Amino acid sequence: MMLDPTQYRLAETIAKQQLPTWRIAQRHTLEVFEKAGFPVRANSFADLRPLIDTMQENRFDSYVRELGGLTPARRSMLMAALRDICILQLKYLNTQEVVVPFSTVMSALAIYQKISLLKPDFKSILEIGPGCGYTSLFFARHEGLENYSSVEACESFYLLQSLLDTHLFGSNFREYAAVPSQSSGDSSWHGGGYFRSDDYEHLNTLTVAGSARHREICSHYPWWRIPDLAGCGRKFDVITSNANLNEFSVGALTEYLALSYQLLADDGIFFFQCPGWNHDGRDTNRFLYEAGFAPLFLAAGTVELRLGDENNAGGRQIRQEFTVPNGVLVKRGHHLWAGQFRSECFTQPTVCFAEPRLLDAFFPAEAGSLPDRHDLLEELGASLSSS
Repeated sequence: MMLDPTQYRLAETIAKQQLPTWRIAQRHTLEVFEKAGFPVRANSFADLRPLIDTMQENRFDSYVRELGGLTPARRSMLMAALRDICILQLKYLNTQEVVVPFSTVMSALAIYQKISLLKPDFKSILEIGPGCGYTSLFFARHEGLENYSSVEACESFYLLQSLLDTHLFGSNFREYAAVPSQSSGDSSWHGGGYFRSDDYEHLNTLTVAGSARHREICSHYPWWRIPDLAGCGRKFDVITSNANLNEFSVGALTEYLALSYQLLADDGIFFFQCPGWNHDGRDTNRFLYEAGFAPLFLAAGTVELRLGDENNAGGRQIRQEFTVPNGVLVKRGHHLWAGQFRSECFTQPTVCFAEPRLLDAFFPAEAGSLPDRHDLLEELGASLSSS
């Protein structure tokens, strides 16, 4: 279904009324966003247009370089994703001048590329705080995907994600913020005593939930339905939380990390690309450690490594400049957890060489081009004109 602001707020109001204490809702307030003047509420779909390209401004070239350039395959993925965003605006935002979010989509592509190299066989993924929601542009096309779930506390972002997931997943999308339409009473009561049975045609319904055509592949949860997510019965191969760990309230961060630890498969990974703006000087690594996670990779800025034998003889020097800090963590049950679960491992850079996929994901050897955005715009325009 297509969720609108009125439905979202009604569902949120009902949920708040049913909470045992107001402090649960307070935990998920967006203090950092509100102080920055970010539009956390939206009164119409038109209010979503200023969010189309946000939070990653002016990072396009940096992310391209970090990935080792755009190979033909990556360029094709990028252009398909940008085309989807343009079509979304034409369909829902009543505009003929579309915003082309190069930097924001490129950030999402970098997330997807790293996760795909770290866990190439992943079938299920949970994203905490997807923001614009653009990782779904790539997860929706991931071969073998069984479920992509996400949870969000910002109304405006949630509505944008809902539009996008409806566009990408169609009947395989389930919106958990929707107010339940089922009545607990007997629907036939409406006819008794007030209307004759022949005054209206009998209503016929058909349940399609669970059918192959309508199976739930994309699950979208608002903050007040975290208990439903916790009880969903799934274990996720990957859990990712990007550009937000430092921006949650301490209560929300603790809750989300506990949720992640519970829902992550034993051999799964917790991945982040950017921990977010550290507005209160918190030690996010301490929260990760106390939640039971062990780091396989932590890096920021410029990192140089020498690969070789124990004496570094005959090795090669590799270098990477990270656009934002990156991290990969695992929980108890993972075969590398015991060797990495020490507070001293939460330093930068940390690279667990027992996991060779880390080098492939973060120090790519494959070379591609640094594209000219003017050329990309022309290609995108031609693609939209021909559709």
